[in-house]
Amino acid sequence: LFPYTTLFRSGDVWRNRCRLHDTGVAPLEGYRPSNSRDREENLLAGSNRMSLTALNFYGWLAGAVLVFYSLPAKWRVAYLLAVSCAFYLANSILFFFLLVATTACVFWIGLRLGEPQDDRERTHLFLLGLLPVIGVLVLFKVLNVTTSIAAPLGLSYYTFKLVSYLIEVYRDKNQVERSALRFAAFSTFAAQMVSGPIQRHFDFLPQLTKSRFLQFDFGFIESGLRLILGGLLLKLA
Repeated sequence: LFPYTTLFRSGDVWRNRCRLHDTGVAPLEGYRPSNSRDREENLLAGSNRMSLTALNFYGWLAGAVLVFYSLPAKWRVAYLLAVSCAFYLANSILFFFLLVATTACVFWIGLRLGEPQDDRERTHLFLLGLLPVIGVLVLFKVLNVTTSIAAPLGLSYYTFKLVSYLIEVYRDKNQVERSALRFAAFSTFAAQMVSGPIQRHFDFLPQLTKSRFLQFDFGFIESGLRLILGGLLLKLA
């Protein structure tokens, strides 16, 4: 959504300039709005590199899928994680470490919630994991409005994905994922990092052990391509 909101902001700046021109009032010398046009264009250009409507995204996706099916099944989860990390690092090294820290925090809290504890301690642990994750999202939303600092790539998507995981584990300790590798692959999954949808862990994680994941299935690939095409048409509409 970021590229579109940036375009809307650029339109607002342009309309304000037109109003000043129509009223005969010259803008102040050296005046630059807080969301300057140059900064918006730079941020928009950076976002387009990760856009689902960009051809280079599908080039990356095709290459990732080919390598995925050429690897032994036991290495595929690790490969998914590596590709997702590389995808995020290509956007921002600094914000990548924020994603790693958030993932590690939620994974640890999830493990603790999966242990036998009284209700009060479980509630404290749940809030301990929930508040920092939500707090980071709120902080960047405020910074984006007040200083034009763009939020990290996919922050809303992976935040709500991890919050959903914490809620499910809080309600049912049997929902906890004890594999750090599988959980990290879920948290950082690149294909849904840009435009979602928000993935639930009980939908994603079981797929890592299904036969379609372990062996090549042309029908599965065809079904995925149909979904991608349908989503792309809806996004462009």
